[in-house]
Amino acid sequence: MGKSLRRWLSVIVILAAVALICFAALWIYGRLDPPVHKYRIAAHTPLTEADAVAYARRALIDDGKNGAAAQPVPYGHQDRSVDGGADGGRLFARNGTDPDSGYVLWSNGYAVTIKRRHGTVECRVHTMK
Repeated sequence: MGKSLRRWLSVIVILAAVALICFAALWIYGRLDPPVHKYRIAAHTPLTEADAVAYARRALIDDGKNGAAAQPVPYGHQDRSVDGGADGGRLFARNGTDPDSGYVLWSNGYAVTIKRRHGTVECRVHTMK
């Protein structure tokens, strides 16, 4: 092999390694900071559990996570329903200091965080650990 060919191979290997490192960094960043899905909501209505579950399912679908087939998973005790979970369990885990934010757990291994801001609902899809 000539010196010129070895140089080109070295350059190609280095560029491939840099591309692999960049791809890995972007993949890790995407898992740590998922995209925000924003949906409009009437500013004067409270965020109910049914609304939170519906917005969370929509965010799963928009994120390509098979949200149509997933089922919300109740958290906490089955006998302490706050605003009418389907089976007596709670599906929307509300934040204690901000009742218009919280999360919904899903049977497909994802959790959707929900935060209401004025006339929009912001949802982020996270992988459960």
